[in-house]
Amino acid sequence: MKPEFQPMLYTSDDKIAVLGFSVRVHNALRRAKIETVGNLLLYSEEMLFGVRNMGEKGVAEVLAVLERVELLDPPNDMDGQQVTIDDHSHCAAPSILVDLGPPTEPRHQVIILLQTILNNQMRAGTLHPELRIQGRTLKELVFERTIAEELYETLRGILLEPVSVAQELEALLGPLKPRELIIIRQRYGLSPKTLETIATQIGVTRERVRQLEKNALNRTLLKAKTSPLIKVRSSLLFADDPDISYETWSQKLLETGLLGTWTDEKFAEIAPIEMMVALCQAIRYERDDLVFPHCLEIVIRLYAEGKSATPAKVDLALKRIAPEERRLIRRQMRHSGAASVDWLSQHDKTSLTRAEIVATFETLDYTELGDGWYLQTEEEDLPSSRGKGYVFHKTIVKMTQYCGPVPLRDIYFGLEHAQVKTGFPVPPIDVLEKILAHCGYTVENGTWYYEGGESIELSRGEEVIFETIRANYGVAHHSQLASAILAGGLSYASVAGTLDRSPLFDNFMYGLYKLRGTNPSHQSVEDARASSGNVPVDLKYEYDIDGSIVVEANVSLFALGGGTITSEKLGNLEGEWHTATGSHSGNSIQVADNQIRGLRLAFVSLGCRAGNRVRLRFNVDTRHVAVSLVKEST
Repeated sequence: MKPEFQPMLYTSDDKIAVLGFSVRVHNALRRAKIETVGNLLLYSEEMLFGVRNMGEKGVAEVLAVLERVELLDPPNDMDGQQVTIDDHSHCAAPSILVDLGPPTEPRHQVIILLQTILNNQMRAGTLHPELRIQGRTLKELVFERTIAEELYETLRGILLEPVSVAQELEALLGPLKPRELIIIRQRYGLSPKTLETIATQIGVTRERVRQLEKNALNRTLLKAKTSPLIKVRSSLLFADDPDISYETWSQKLLETGLLGTWTDEKFAEIAPIEMMVALCQAIRYERDDLVFPHCLEIVIRLYAEGKSATPAKVDLALKRIAPEERRLIRRQMRHSGAASVDWLSQHDKTSLTRAEIVATFETLDYTELGDGWYLQTEEEDLPSSRGKGYVFHKTIVKMTQYCGPVPLRDIYFGLEHAQVKTGFPVPPIDVLEKILAHCGYTVENGTWYYEGGESIELSRGEEVIFETIRANYGVAHHSQLASAILAGGLSYASVAGTLDRSPLFDNFMYGLYKLRGTNPSHQSVEDARASSGNVPVDLKYEYDIDGSIVVEANVSLFALGGGTITSEKLGNLEGEWHTATGSHSGNSIQVADNQIRGLRLAFVSLGCRAGNRVRLRFNVDTRHVAVSLVKEST
């Protein structure tokens, strides 16, 4: 049986028509001056992609045919050795180029060989594709298909240059003395030093250092003007990348071999990359092609600041954000645990659009959590590493410390209480869950807690409320809280604010408070409800003959502390009123939501105590209300 894969035998001079390509592929090869089988075999896959109108299908067709081609006369190089172009590990110029001399025909095969070697060097990272040589980029020269003597000389000249940065620097700086090298490196290197500092270090005067620097630069500039410095310029171009950091740049130069090593002992104590930076800084104004890319300037500055691993894009992104906007983002991170692009883009202190904020967060490698929320990842993301200003984590740790493991929804509402005056949003529950999981919280049976050893102290108001609730078996009525607050010598108003803002306490029924995430027994709830009836409001509401509205009510301890009377018989009184107590005017009070608020100063002026009955006479014409004592309750 005939084998399925049968080789096709041809000579190098056979026309490509014998290979049976489609019309489109055949015409594309002809236009690229690829006339024979031998010519075609010198092309790598990448070079085929550079052929105009070839495309992926065309390249696949050519490669499929070439797999079956065997030459009866393989093409030879100048020493009679068979040419192989498939091994891309050959990045340095072959030894045959050192004494190449006038090439033999066919000239185009030698040029293709040179282009292949340079293409391999580009792929290996020892030459940059955008390196400009005689007005053209290296990539253009490698894929040039017009055969010319000038192209041959240019390609040959590139391959005969030093193979590393270290070799180029030695050729340029070799005549300098060790002391002159030290001065150039320290004056223009990664951490530039003053003339005075260098003079002290090497034991000469400041003026002598200046003279040595000037003489060394003058001698160096003479050679630098004619040296192509191909490897140095490639190194600079590889740093023109927002993702680059000093560490990644130096590592790339080392791994590819582009940086190289010294052969002259007087350079032994100097790092090649630092010497390259110093040289370029010293003569950058003499040669436009040695000017640092902006990203390289950034990473060198970051290196001097001790941030060698920070990419240039981070610095670029931060510069797009005004200082006030950066502070706003940091504050939201501390209060909300993550940043919301929607909230930030709508804030009056932010001039950035939503798209600009998203692009900035992505540049800074923030993690997207969903719903427009982003988390800043750090080396240590545990709550204990966040610092005292991190309100978000302090709030959750406080809840789990005093309430025990807390369900996710209770954590959400606890954060809402803590944020009531800040204006910062609380992440949605699904986003909140991702933040907790990322930051090392533990979840068991649907409840979350933090296993770290961090301990948070309660405020005095929180302490009184916490102890009162615990003493009443997990639930307390606001009248019980008022008694404890006043007995503890605290301002009721401040503790009322604590009830509104503290994440620990949950007003789960009318007038009843419990610890967040806990479930008090039915008996405890009934006992707390019963405690609220110690002083009934017993409100009386009537119209006087002069058109005023008269309200009488008993004052409970809770009403006394908060300055508020609550009842359902307060119709036609909504709005703001001005109080008059005895012979003088007081402050303004508000009537709304079945409550009369702002009576605390009036109660104090009257010397009112819990159990007293007060009369409020509302004059609907003047919007004044007179407050007076009626009698002591029995």
